[in-house]
Amino acid sequence: MSRNRSKMKVFTFSECVLIFEVSVFVVQASNVQLSRVKHEEPTDQHSTRHSGSWNSSRLGMRRACEAELEYRLTRLEVQVAEKSDRLANELKDSNYKLQAIELQEEEIRNAIEGLRGEMSKVDGQLWSEEQRDAPNDKLVARIVGLEAGLKLIFAALRTLTSDVTAMKKNISAALSTTRGLHEEIRDLPTKQFISQAVLNIKHGTYYPPVNPQITAVQQDSGHPLFPTNCMDIKNKGVYSSGVYTIQPEYNSKPFMVFCEMEINDGGWTVIQNRCNGSQDFFLGWTDYKTGFGNIGNEFWLGLDHVYELTGYIVNELLIEMEDFDNERRFALYSTFSIGSEAEGFPLKVLGGYHGDAGDSLAYHAGQRFSTKDMDNDAWSEGSCARSHSGAWWYKSCDASNLNGLYFGGDVPENFIYKGMYWGAFRGPEYSLKKSRIMIRPRRYGRSATTVEKRDIDGQYTRLEN
Repeated sequence: MSRNRSKMKVFTFSECVLIFEVSVFVVQASNVQLSRVKHEEPTDQHSTRHSGSWNSSRLGMRRACEAELEYRLTRLEVQVAEKSDRLANELKDSNYKLQAIELQEEEIRNAIEGLRGEMSKVDGQLWSEEQRDAPNDKLVARIVGLEAGLKLIFAALRTLTSDVTAMKKNISAALSTTRGLHEEIRDLPTKQFISQAVLNIKHGTYYPPVNPQITAVQQDSGHPLFPTNCMDIKNKGVYSSGVYTIQPEYNSKPFMVFCEMEINDGGWTVIQNRCNGSQDFFLGWTDYKTGFGNIGNEFWLGLDHVYELTGYIVNELLIEMEDFDNERRFALYSTFSIGSEAEGFPLKVLGGYHGDAGDSLAYHAGQRFSTKDMDNDAWSEGSCARSHSGAWWYKSCDASNLNGLYFGGDVPENFIYKGMYWGAFRGPEYSLKKSRIMIRPRRYGRSATTVEKRDIDGQYTRLEN
């Protein structure tokens, strides 16, 4: 097995997609067959034994497919990384050689200038009246030596010029190869993409897999092939919470989201989820811009995606939170929208609060988003993000900090305001157990003044103004 894998070729993107689709077909076919087997009553010991054997075979096949996909993706990544490192080293060596040649060329030019000065002096001496008729053996020898030196210098210059030309060609070829390599890397499906697609299948929310780096295929009408948001998915008759692929109306690339379909009429797109502290949220601007974490566990969707979902249409905002005593609260806002990155992803629209958690977000309305490496707050004496160990729409500084550090409830005195807290619910001296932030288009669903609150026992109670 190891001998065969060491000789494995590099698969193209289309081959990887084909392998993945075959594995998806195998998984789906096995699921269908398993559901049939489950509905059939075994009539004797032989049929029961056959069913168990088939299930074991199915699981083995599924694990083998997933393992093979994982191995091939890892192999591709290693080969790409090795090739990139090799090209980078070659470019670095070529750059050093070019610099050395340029220094040598400068020294040669200086030597030529010196020789020209000597020649001028010799020429003046030859044509002086005092020595015009008297032969001078020293001068003749000096001229011959200068002439030989010039010939050697010109030969060296020709060699250097040839070397520089060859190195320029090599560098151009290396740059062309590097650009092609980057194009191939962009087309490769990532491990995260494959993992999320498999998660889709397990949740029964499978849509055709699309590499997030590739623009989605458009229909003849010009509309995207994917739902625009989670409410759009619900309107298509899907009512199960899980991971789905969406493509907002003004975005050319689809991406994966977690849709909450059960709370308050459903159709919610989850943009933040924290439940166990497994993901570090004290990260920089780029991470909060593009998103991070595991969409099936703790994650931040990304400000780019939030802007794509809210920048062109006003949304509702629902924030759920829970402490370590299992007490749950919520804050619902009837209007929510953020601005673009050029504006600093500001909290542009916020209003219509309703809930039992208290309004600890209105203080931040109109503020730009800040991270530890991007200080956009209104505190002139320092950075709220660094001081409070989070990332938020800080003012000077905060009434809530749901992207703060994850503690186990009460926080030490020197960590007050640094935890994951909501000021009106347990305050900055307490770090919450869970937090979930969700959005959906305002034009859909019921009025934001009617919500469903989850009690401690998991039941629902309707609350109205």
